[in-house]
Amino acid sequence: MSVQIGHVHSRGRMKRAGLVGATPWALGCLGLLLSLACAGQKRPLSLSAPTASLAPSDYTGVLKTWTRSTRLNTLEEMDNVLTVTSTYYSAEFRAAYLAKYESDFQLTGKESRALEAEHQTLHQAQHEFYVALYGQRPDYGKLDDPERTAWQVHLVDSEGRVYKPARVERIVRPSVLERTYFPYTSDFRTVFRLVFDKTGESAAVLGKDVKWFGLRFSGPQGAAFLRWYVG
Repeated sequence: MSVQIGHVHSRGRMKRAGLVGATPWALGCLGLLLSLACAGQKRPLSLSAPTASLAPSDYTGVLKTWTRSTRLNTLEEMDNVLTVTSTYYSAEFRAAYLAKYESDFQLTGKESRALEAEHQTLHQAQHEFYVALYGQRPDYGKLDDPERTAWQVHLVDSEGRVYKPARVERIVRPSVLERTYFPYTSDFRTVFRLVFDKTGESAAVLGKDVKWFGLRFSGPQGAAFLRWYVG
């Protein structure tokens, strides 16, 4: 992340985790995201919009707050069959994202207001997750191809409600924007946007009774969870 043997073994583990080819800076960012996501994942988060304006410099911290990561290994061979990292587009995350985007691209006041209105509309209509994953074989990670993927993904909550995504949008060639704003993105991971409607039956998934919500990846190789505690 015996000199030559150790190097090959380490590289094999990195490849199975989707990390081969990542820059040292990206690996450092991913390591920090992994540690903070695991350490802080039981701290309740607020789904309310932030009461104060966020600065572009707040983005990294907010990204860590709303990002979760996990790995699934087979018991027989201790081989990594799934590595997945995801960021939930909470109201706070959208505010930090907009602050950074508007600063990075030097948007005019009119452009900023239009973009903010667009994000507000999206936030009212859907739960959105940015997901980057590595499967044991490339086809296994194609969530947008039900006949080939090894995984089904659902949005679940503490009250036992389970929802299928309304849309699974694969980002075939992540741009510099995705790679910069979501530094766990890499050439060895498949990237998606998962969208769950807030209308109809899905409206209750983040209701006032919910203590946590998350993404569940399940299939013949096992199950993995990404969980966000709220309060």
